[in-house]
Amino acid sequence: MSPFRFMEFFLLLPASVLSVSSAYATFLVIENFRSKLDVHKVEGRMLEVT
Repeated sequence: MSPFRFMEFFLLLPASVLSVSSAYATFLVIENFRSKLDVHKVEGRMLEVT
């Protein structure tokens, strides 16, 4: 393994970790947003029923 290859790997690793963590964060935000929307839908149905 040449030093250049090692450097390349060392630079690529944080980039992949960052992309995975940002994708996970986006997923969490979307899930949180969807659950809030679902709660509002349920509240709306409850108001319609009563």
